[in-house]
Amino acid sequence: MRFKHIFVLLAVSLVLPLVAACGGAATPQTIVETVVVEKEVEKTVVETVEVEKEVIQEVEKVVTVEVPAEAEAESTLARIQSEGVVRVGFANENPYAFAQPDGTLSGEAVEVARAVFEQMGIDEMEGVLTEFGSLIPGLQAGRFDVITAGMYVNPGRCEQVYFADPEYKIGEALVVAAGNPLDLHSYEDIAANPDVTIGTGAGYLENDMLLNSGVAEDQIVTFPDDPSGMAGLQAGQIDAWTGTRPTLIKLLQVTDDPGFELADPFDQPVVDGKEALNFGAAAFRLDDAEFRNAFNDGLQQLKDDGSLVEIISQFEGFDAGADPGDVTVTDICPDAYTDLMGASTEDEAMAEATAEPTEESMAEATAEPTEESMAEDSGEMAAIEPVPGGAYEAALAAGSVTVGFANENPYAYTEPDGTLTGEAVEVARAVLKGMGIDEMEGVLTEFGSLIPGLQAGRFDIITAGMYVNPDRCEQVLFADPEYKIGEALVVAAGNPLDLHSYEDIAANPDVTIGTGAGYLENDMLLTVGVAEDQIVTFPDDPSGMAGLQAGQIDAWTGTRPTLVKLLQVTDDPGFELADPFNQPVVDGEEAINFGAAAFRYDDEDFRQAFNQGLQKLKDDGSLVEIISQFEGFDAGADPGDVTAETLCPDAYSDIK
Repeated sequence: MRFKHIFVLLAVSLVLPLVAACGGAATPQTIVETVVVEKEVEKTVVETVEVEKEVIQEVEKVVTVEVPAEAEAESTLARIQSEGVVRVGFANENPYAFAQPDGTLSGEAVEVARAVFEQMGIDEMEGVLTEFGSLIPGLQAGRFDVITAGMYVNPGRCEQVYFADPEYKIGEALVVAAGNPLDLHSYEDIAANPDVTIGTGAGYLENDMLLNSGVAEDQIVTFPDDPSGMAGLQAGQIDAWTGTRPTLIKLLQVTDDPGFELADPFDQPVVDGKEALNFGAAAFRLDDAEFRNAFNDGLQQLKDDGSLVEIISQFEGFDAGADPGDVTVTDICPDAYTDLMGASTEDEAMAEATAEPTEESMAEATAEPTEESMAEDSGEMAAIEPVPGGAYEAALAAGSVTVGFANENPYAYTEPDGTLTGEAVEVARAVLKGMGIDEMEGVLTEFGSLIPGLQAGRFDIITAGMYVNPDRCEQVLFADPEYKIGEALVVAAGNPLDLHSYEDIAANPDVTIGTGAGYLENDMLLTVGVAEDQIVTFPDDPSGMAGLQAGQIDAWTGTRPTLVKLLQVTDDPGFELADPFNQPVVDGEEAINFGAAAFRYDDEDFRQAFNQGLQKLKDDGSLVEIISQFEGFDAGADPGDVTAETLCPDAYSDIK
């Protein structure tokens, strides 16, 4: 065990009050104790001796007291290896990283990262949707473990993050009006015509290239991402849009507007006398060298066996020519990373261990507890004041919050362009905005991973059509309900098995029914008598519907809004909703369910503030307006005055 050595001055003036405070008179007594004394003897030998010390003896000794050092914090790599989950920040920039219509993450950067993490034994990768300009700040703030989304390695960024070795090399391109009427074939052509405006993404490296090429700042217009930039180009707000060639090829395909094309030829910008071929890589925090090095080892394996080229070649604009070869991040940023390669922290640890206490640290150690700290220790709460160091305080300071959601339409889902929406998403967005938190980052995960992810600190809030029930109330702290809703059942067209309730399924042991992993419907089915071997779980609704179509199950259950939308998206006339459908009865009552956002138990301040914002939406009618945008929700879904405490009186009896 390592020990910190703290020098303490022992004096009778300090000892006597302590003796009296122990409850007895300060009478002379002899106490034998073992201390470590630095004692000068001949030849300046330092030795450890046992001394007999009388409490009231007026002698001062400088002694060294050995106390255990604080346990070192678990490294990011160790935590991820232990949990088997890594949180990756990415921007919606196709083909680097994007969400497919079914919510699945894909793209060059996503698939490379996924393959590397599998090499490292990390099987689950959670993607966080955010703007490109928020990636590095989010990484530094701890909202992500890694960022990877077509981000180029350059000296400026190398001062902020620790890049892995490159996984591709690529050049730039330019989208212009069909026929290229302004004759733009380089950034220099734009600089030469001050009337030309060009768009680029907020935080994109192209902004620096443009400035280096002589383009004036007032010629450059920034947009959050490529789709919005393309929309600006179509609207005439800018004359051209720039980005990497793979991105713009895909952007033009998705936009499918014959009025625009790539400038051909396009001369690559020249920076510091060299053609600007860019190298992209994943990035880590500067104190995560161990994690970065392990990632590099996995990446090198993909390069050595040819897998890297196979992976990136799946995406348009990437082929064998995008192979970065033997270029390393230290080749690109030799100055920034000199001290990071193999640096040891042993000297720092020794310096910390032998450091003498400062006046400030001694004052902190002897300070009496304040009323505020005593209140925190006793579990008391100030009225919606952020708890220091808590998730609510951090969210207010950053103006950003990480929200976990499952891909269950219409509660929470990604649109084809990667935008998050849905009933739960829009309600949360409106509430958080009213609280002064403007940025909401959504994390794609399975429904069954929401509560574990919240408890592990991967999310600040979870909200995705999750029902409030006593079992869940023992695990998380729900906000008040934002809707109420009933169940439904998808069956084969004509309902040949005549299924109109869960009881009908229980009565026919040959019938199998599917539900999502972690969905409350599983509990309802068991409660009404459906046998466990009749229930088949799937990760989400799309995969459950696929199982129904494949004949793996006879019916699929979920909330009515979800299943209405699921049937529309599937567009398969062979299936329909069971009509009528009798709601399951639980504990003698029809199971009308209430959905709400959820927080960790130690984030009561955050939950209370969220509740206050939600109540404002209820009072001014905004809540019904928001939820009514989504199929299956209308004024009848208004939860009224029902609170989380009403639904979970036992679990929440001590709340508020």
